[in-house]
Amino acid sequence: MISFLLRRFRWMLIGAAGKELARRLSERQVQDATAELADRLPDRAVAIADKLPGDILRAAGTAQVAGRTAKRSARLSRDLAQVSRDAAVAPQRARRRLSEMGDEWADQVATDDRSLRARLIAQTRGRDAATDVLLGGRTSWEDEPLPQVPDPVPTGRPEEKVRTRVVRRVQRSYRPLRRSWQ
Repeated sequence: MISFLLRRFRWMLIGAAGKELARRLSERQVQDATAELADRLPDRAVAIADKLPGDILRAAGTAQVAGRTAKRSARLSRDLAQVSRDAAVAPQRARRRLSEMGDEWADQVATDDRSLRARLIAQTRGRDAATDVLLGGRTSWEDEPLPQVPDPVPTGRPEEKVRTRVVRRVQRSYRPLRRSWQ
């Protein structure tokens, strides 16, 4: 029966325990805020507040704790909103960065292509034409195509073909031959 009641009312018990814990923690915070407020006020103001009906200093401490809690929760919600905004903006930022990287890559490829063309043109058409290509003036000679690259040279050392004499027969022993037909 007790286990049935515990299962049935466990959330109510957990909620009541949480509420009591929160009340004790907030009560300590209110007492600290009240003591801090009493220390900051002049003694004459504290004496007048004690003579008035109700506990004005405790109400002010409670208001101060409520203000701090509200400020903390507002800061937390602002931080969460910033995190969610960053998460939403991150793909756009990544796409923009990838686009910038692609532009940088294309610029670098164009620069390398221009410098290689300038080196080749310096060899074929002279330094003036190469300088023109490097400075971005005339970038191509479509009407005058670049010279063809020669066929590759075979790699390695050339091997000498040593002519070997063909032997008529294989010598089977070390005995000298007595007749030429043997």
